[in-house]
Amino acid sequence: MPEPCTRKLQLAGRKYPRKQELTSKRAPVLSAMRGVRTTSRRGTTFLPKSFIISQISLVQISSTIRKSLESGEAMKKTSSVLLIAVFLLASHRASGQMSSDTSCQHSYSFGILQQHEMKYAASYDTLKEFVERCPTNIYAPGAFGSMAGDVGYGGDGPFPGCLLDFRQWLLSALSWNPYSPTYFCTDVHAIMQTFGTTDTGWAAGNKVTNEGMSVLYWLLHNPFCDNSSDSQLYVNGRGSQEEEWFNWPGLDTATTPLDTTIYTMHQLGLDSVLKYAGLLGVSSNTPSIISNATAYPNPTGEGTVISFGIAREAYVSINLYNVLGHQVSSAGFGGVVEPGNLSVPMSLVGLPSGTYFARIQTTYGEAQTVKLVKE
Repeated sequence: MPEPCTRKLQLAGRKYPRKQELTSKRAPVLSAMRGVRTTSRRGTTFLPKSFIISQISLVQISSTIRKSLESGEAMKKTSSVLLIAVFLLASHRASGQMSSDTSCQHSYSFGILQQHEMKYAASYDTLKEFVERCPTNIYAPGAFGSMAGDVGYGGDGPFPGCLLDFRQWLLSALSWNPYSPTYFCTDVHAIMQTFGTTDTGWAAGNKVTNEGMSVLYWLLHNPFCDNSSDSQLYVNGRGSQEEEWFNWPGLDTATTPLDTTIYTMHQLGLDSVLKYAGLLGVSSNTPSIISNATAYPNPTGEGTVISFGIAREAYVSINLYNVLGHQVSSAGFGGVVEPGNLSVPMSLVGLPSGTYFARIQTTYGEAQTVKLVKE
């Protein structure tokens, strides 16, 4: 029987696992302080501090109130469900953002209740259906973190296939509400948690840590995402990584340097993250990464080459417009590019003579325009 996609979670306050615990005892205790690599006989994965934080709050609140209730197992169970339902309803009313779609709200609330009752597979399925049906609901972003919690406790099947399955679903979900920064950023934050390996050795586990940290690093440099807590999460995560390297049993740190590679999103197979980031519009903090945009030959007859420099990895689109501002469908480019100088051929075959404008736009909303003349 396949083992569930569970992970050993390091105890809060411990900076690295004790040597005798690296491949044995499991302790499903949430750490709300750090994002660290976690190891068990099932494998290794990257666990950030945002792991079902919203659900921790619900459980703590309901647990506190239950202590004052009369004893009796049936009474406690009934009260638990009612209290959380009332708490969710009160929270929604207090926010002044009650959803008009009550069926969506019921799905979300029911998924949270199922997770509280430790029915992780049912919670995962309910919240997955909720996001697919109601991606623009104000609680859809919160479902991503809750689903990550369900996956961590076996809600999406055996490890490590569950992580890949969840990641592919999260990548698909990017297209369902493409203009909401909150939805986008929480989705990518959940993707950060989907890297794992069955290899319990230090090198493989350290690579998994770097993969998760690379996504976090990208989020830190995305102008649309709230980076206030992620900055400390990144610092703490790197600190834990270094301490684990230093204390790993049998590892000679003199001959095995600490690897803290930052992978590009393209290397991680996350091109679509860069693509959908480009749909969020323009931020006041949009980085300027395009330089020296030119076209040669210009004027031209049948085609030209658009050349420009790019300072960081990004999804870049180049579209051609006529003088009326209408996009010319027969020409264009879109793809992830690495830092450096690029040359992109652009055909003008079949277009009438006149003036055109090639618009270069990046993941982060920056755009530059190059004027073209077709003779």
